[in-house]
Amino acid sequence: MPPRPRPVPTLRPPKVLPPGGGETLHVLDEVATFKVTAGDGQGAFSLVELDCPPGGGVPLHTHDVADHVLYVLEGTFALTLDGRRETVTPGACAMIPRGHAHGYANVGDARGRLLVIATPPASEERVFLELAAMLATGPDGSTELTSAIRLLGARHDLALPLAEQPPTDPPPAS
Repeated sequence: MPPRPRPVPTLRPPKVLPPGGGETLHVLDEVATFKVTAGDGQGAFSLVELDCPPGGGVPLHTHDVADHVLYVLEGTFALTLDGRRETVTPGACAMIPRGHAHGYANVGDARGRLLVIATPPASEERVFLELAAMLATGPDGSTELTSAIRLLGARHDLALPLAEQPPTDPPPAS
């Protein structure tokens, strides 16, 4: 029998969070609680708990670098994967390899909760922080916000197929 590999020393100590523990960010009516950050997971993965109001969720998007696992804790969600829509309830789990379009919406009557694991850790922490800052400074769904969200996506491995906004300048006269 070959010798067992020795554990690699870690730079971080173990961590236990109480219920509700972790850095929490509020973006619109969504709540993201970072249970395991990229730093905590030493670059291997991250774990985020998302709390969504009825009708809330994340629009279709893709990741070029990260694989995701979504696990439903509470509520009823419509999960769209590569154009196929499925209803998922507590205990459902979805594996979403990088490059596949996905999004979800809480279709229930009450708030719902999901756990999202990303490996390698996606940049959700920075995305939520930057999006919260954008919304706090005032853009309101205008072309300015759409452009800012596209730029944010480009910086953080997110392709967001947002609907195009109508042009602000009138078309040239013919």
